[in-house]
Formats: sequence, structure tokens, C-alpha cells
Amino acid sequence: MVLDSQSRRHKPSVWAFNRVSEWWNIVVPGFTNAQWVQNFRMSEETLDFLCNKLRPVMERQDTSFHECVTLKKRVAIALWKLATGSEYRSSGHLFGVSATTVCWCVQEFCAAAETVLVPE
Repeated sequence: MVLDSQSRRHKPSVWAFNRVSEWWNIVVPGFTNAQWVQNFRMSEETLDFLCNKLRPVMERQDTSFHECVTLKKRVAIALWKLATGSEYRSSGHLFGVSATTVCWCVQEFCAAAETVLVPE
């Protein structure tokens, strides 16, 4: 009886959900400088500066199985989460990523900032 119940185990039907990131891809590029500061607590130029400083530590490569989230988007996700205090799930909906990805972005950004920016 035990073997029978194990053989009927259900396989997951969804490995990854389709997510939309229109807010990041369409709305944010149209932000004025004031909107950048209002939403991210910094200008887009400052975000680009941070990306350039952290690039050696945070840069990722696409694989044949998965396209990576861009560095600018990962830094923006971390800054949004830190600036707003919103839930990981809510931040993920805005950027079109999972709550787990938001968590990884925040952890990776904080570790990179500590490694690269604090010594300066």
C-alpha cells in the first residue's frame, strides 16, 4: 500500500509562471528626474553610477536555459524594496519577477555594496 501511494505522486504542472514587467519596461523609462527621486530615492544617473561601481561583483551571464535579469533591473529591484519597504511579492509584481528573485536581488545588492562601496 505504501508503494502504491508513492507511485501516484502528482508531478508539478507549472515550472515557471509567465510574468509581466511592463511597469519597468514601459513606464519607468518615461520617468522624469523628479519621478526617479520620488520612486527610487535617487536619480537615474545615480542608479547608473551604482551599477557601474557594482558591475564587477554583480554582473551575470545568460545561459542557454535562462536569460538573466539585467544588472540595472536587479539594482533597481533592490533599491525599490529598500526605499519603499514593500513586500517581496508586491515588488516582484512590479518588476515581473518572483518574490524569491526580489529577495536575492536585495541580498546580492547589499553584499556587493558592503564589499565595494563601504571600503571607499
